[in-house]
Amino acid sequence: MARAILELALQPMAEHPVELEPQRVLGSPPGGPLVRRMSLGEPILARLDRPADERDAIDNHVRDRLATHEFYELHLVMTLHPQADEPFEDAALGVSLTALDGGEPPIAWSLFPLRATVPVTVTHSIGVNAKLGFVEPSATHSTELSSDQVSMLGLGERESDFEWRMRRTKAAELSGVQRMFAVVMARKGAPFQAKMIVSASVRRARLGLARFRANLPDNVSLSISHHGTE
Repeated sequence: MARAILELALQPMAEHPVELEPQRVLGSPPGGPLVRRMSLGEPILARLDRPADERDAIDNHVRDRLATHEFYELHLVMTLHPQADEPFEDAALGVSLTALDGGEPPIAWSLFPLRATVPVTVTHSIGVNAKLGFVEPSATHSTELSSDQVSMLGLGERESDFEWRMRRTKAAELSGVQRMFAVVMARKGAPFQAKMIVSASVRRARLGLARFRANLPDNVSLSISHHGTE
């Protein structure tokens, strides 16, 4: 396992309830919005600290990028509160990064988790290695897993649009706190914005699978603008 050169400490995040609005698709069961089933933490975006001995610690490829780009840490939290007779079957949290000056958009340099079979527990901090990738706990990852065992999947590394897909499995219900992290690379001094899209599916008794899109209220800061350095 790659050695961690940085530890990203968990930050306190105010959480806000999110109302889930039904998506009207052909054949979907009837029903109204879901309330008090999901909450989202106010996302945290901060410049990534550089290790004290940067020249020895950071990978050469990353160090070359530091001449023209900066790296940021992004912390996200979703908390799910399923009812016993209406479990969450799946959920997704997507992020879209755009450059406010119309130039080269930021990208997700690395994501955590990428592939997990159990709810990911991060109690105090998470490690970042020399390539600015995440040091994953061994309990969350295996390359020998079948697809039906995966409960969380990170998609879109090195892209401006990325997401985490979560689903209920035989081994794990989809409930409780779900933590997600990204290292974001952006041009030095260039302002950028991160917007989120959240969706979920719930299995309703006698009605089947119902799909929802989160209605993100104004008091949840889910559209982040960052103005970089001068």
